[in-house]
Amino acid sequence: MGTNIVHKQNPTAVVVLAKVGEYFILIRQFRVEINQWVYQLPGGGVKEGESLEDASRRELFEETGIRCGNVVPIGKMYPCPWLSNDETYLFFTDDILYEGEPAHEPHELIEIHRLPVDECFERFRKGEWTDGELAYALLYYQLKENL
Repeated sequence: MGTNIVHKQNPTAVVVLAKVGEYFILIRQFRVEINQWVYQLPGGGVKEGESLEDASRRELFEETGIRCGNVVPIGKMYPCPWLSNDETYLFFTDDILYEGEPAHEPHELIEIHRLPVDECFERFRKGEWTDGELAYALLYYQLKENL
Protein backbone atom coordinates (compact mmCIF):
# COMPACT_ATOMS: atom_id res chain seq x y z
CA MET A 1 0.00 0.00 0.00
CA GLY A 2 1.47 3.37 -1.04
CA THR A 3 1.60 6.48 1.06
CA ASN A 4 1.29 10.06 -0.12
CA ILE A 5 3.26 12.37 2.13
CA VAL A 6 3.60 16.09 1.53
CA HIS A 7 6.98 17.47 2.60
CA LYS A 8 6.94 21.26 2.48
CA GLN A 9 9.99 23.52 2.37
CA ASN A 10 8.42 26.04 4.79
CA PRO A 11 5.90 24.07 6.82
CA THR A 12 5.37 26.66 9.54
CA ALA A 13 2.08 28.45 10.19
CA VAL A 14 0.65 30.53 13.02
CA VAL A 15 -2.87 31.02 14.38
CA VAL A 16 -4.18 33.48 16.97
CA LEU A 17 -6.96 33.17 19.52
CA ALA A 18 -7.88 36.85 19.97
CA LYS A 19 -10.15 37.97 22.81
CA VAL A 20 -11.88 41.36 22.79
CA GLY A 21 -13.77 41.84 26.03
CA GLU A 22 -15.93 38.75 26.47
CA TYR A 23 -15.73 37.77 22.80
CA PHE A 24 -13.39 35.64 20.71
CA ILE A 25 -12.62 36.81 17.19
CA LEU A 26 -12.91 33.90 14.75
CA ILE A 27 -13.05 33.63 11.02
CA ARG A 28 -15.36 31.49 8.93
CA GLN A 29 -13.61 30.54 5.72
CA PHE A 30 -14.64 28.54 2.70
CA ARG A 31 -12.28 25.59 2.26
CA VAL A 32 -12.32 24.28 -1.29
CA GLU A 33 -10.59 21.02 -0.28
CA ILE A 34 -13.65 19.93 1.72
CA ASN A 35 -16.23 22.15 -0.01
CA GLN A 36 -17.39 23.62 3.31
CA TRP A 37 -17.37 26.77 5.39
CA VAL A 38 -15.24 26.22 8.50
CA TYR A 39 -14.87 28.26 11.70
CA GLN A 40 -11.17 28.80 12.34
CA LEU A 41 -8.64 31.00 14.08
CA PRO A 42 -7.09 33.81 12.04
CA GLY A 43 -3.69 32.70 10.82
CA GLY A 44 -1.42 31.71 7.98
CA GLY A 45 2.13 31.21 6.86
CA VAL A 46 5.33 32.66 8.25
CA LYS A 47 7.43 34.71 5.84
CA GLU A 48 11.17 34.17 5.55
CA GLY A 49 12.99 36.09 8.29
CA GLU A 50 9.75 36.84 10.17
CA SER A 51 9.41 35.88 13.84
CA LEU A 52 6.48 33.69 14.85
CA GLU A 53 5.12 36.52 17.00
CA ASP A 54 5.29 39.05 14.17
CA ALA A 55 3.67 36.57 11.78
CA SER A 56 0.80 36.03 14.21
CA ARG A 57 0.24 39.79 14.55
CA ARG A 58 0.38 40.26 10.76
CA GLU A 59 -2.04 37.42 10.05
CA LEU A 60 -4.49 38.65 12.69
CA PHE A 61 -4.49 42.09 11.06
CA GLU A 62 -4.72 40.80 7.47
CA GLU A 63 -7.65 38.50 8.17
CA THR A 64 -9.60 40.57 10.72
CA GLY A 65 -8.35 44.17 10.67
CA ILE A 66 -7.30 43.87 14.32
CA ARG A 67 -3.88 45.08 15.43
CA CYS A 68 -2.57 43.66 18.66
CA GLY A 69 0.42 44.21 20.91
CA ASN A 70 1.57 41.32 23.06
CA VAL A 71 0.93 37.76 21.89
CA VAL A 72 1.36 34.80 24.25
CA PRO A 73 2.55 31.47 22.81
CA ILE A 74 0.15 28.70 23.86
CA GLY A 75 1.46 25.70 21.97
CA LYS A 76 2.62 23.95 18.86
CA MET A 77 0.82 21.23 16.97
CA TYR A 78 1.09 19.11 13.84
CA PRO A 79 -2.39 19.24 12.24
CA CYS A 80 -1.85 16.16 10.02
CA PRO A 81 1.41 14.42 11.08
CA TRP A 82 0.56 11.30 9.08
CA LEU A 83 0.23 13.35 5.89
CA SER A 84 2.65 16.30 6.05
CA ASN A 85 5.33 18.07 8.03
CA ASP A 86 3.08 21.12 8.57
CA GLU A 87 3.49 22.63 12.02
CA THR A 88 1.29 25.29 13.59
CA TYR A 89 2.23 27.61 16.43
CA LEU A 90 -0.71 28.90 18.45
CA PHE A 91 -0.86 32.30 20.15
CA PHE A 92 -3.31 34.16 22.38
CA THR A 93 -3.87 37.90 22.65
CA ASP A 94 -6.23 40.20 24.46
CA ASP A 95 -3.91 43.17 23.93
CA ILE A 96 -6.03 44.81 21.24
CA LEU A 97 -4.65 48.12 19.95
CA TYR A 98 -6.84 48.86 16.93
CA GLU A 99 -9.82 47.46 15.05
CA GLY A 100 -10.17 48.35 11.39
CA GLU A 101 -10.75 46.79 7.99
CA PRO A 102 -9.16 43.44 7.11
CA ALA A 103 -6.51 43.24 4.40
CA HIS A 104 -6.86 39.61 3.31
CA GLU A 105 -6.33 38.41 -0.23
CA PRO A 106 -9.29 39.06 -2.59
CA HIS A 107 -9.53 35.35 -3.46
CA GLU A 108 -9.93 34.36 0.21
CA LEU A 109 -13.56 33.86 1.17
CA ILE A 110 -13.45 34.98 4.81
CA GLU A 111 -16.14 36.17 7.22
CA ILE A 112 -15.15 37.71 10.56
CA HIS A 113 -17.15 36.63 13.62
CA ARG A 114 -17.14 38.13 17.11
CA LEU A 115 -18.66 35.42 19.29
CA PRO A 116 -19.23 35.32 23.06
CA VAL A 117 -16.70 33.10 24.83
CA ASP A 118 -19.46 30.93 26.36
CA GLU A 119 -21.08 30.42 22.95
CA CYS A 120 -17.76 29.25 21.51
CA PHE A 121 -17.44 26.56 24.17
CA GLU A 122 -21.07 25.53 23.69
CA ARG A 123 -20.62 25.14 19.93
CA PHE A 124 -17.48 23.14 20.53
CA ARG A 125 -19.28 20.90 23.07
CA LYS A 126 -22.09 20.29 20.55
CA GLY A 127 -19.59 19.20 17.89
CA GLU A 128 -20.48 22.05 15.54
CA TRP A 129 -16.83 22.97 14.96
CA THR A 130 -14.32 20.62 13.39
CA ASP A 131 -11.08 22.60 13.14
CA GLY A 132 -8.27 21.06 15.22
CA GLU A 133 -6.36 24.30 15.78
CA LEU A 134 -9.48 26.00 17.10
CA ALA A 135 -10.19 23.03 19.38
CA TYR A 136 -6.62 23.08 20.73
CA ALA A 137 -6.78 26.81 21.49
CA LEU A 138 -10.21 26.61 23.16
CA LEU A 139 -9.09 23.67 25.30
CA TYR A 140 -5.93 25.51 26.32
CA TYR A 141 -7.92 28.63 27.19
CA GLN A 142 -10.39 26.63 29.26
CA LEU A 143 -7.64 24.76 31.12
CA LYS A 144 -5.86 28.02 31.92
CA GLU A 145 -9.22 29.69 32.70
CA ASN A 146 -7.75 33.07 31.82
CA LEU A 147 -4.43 33.71 30.15
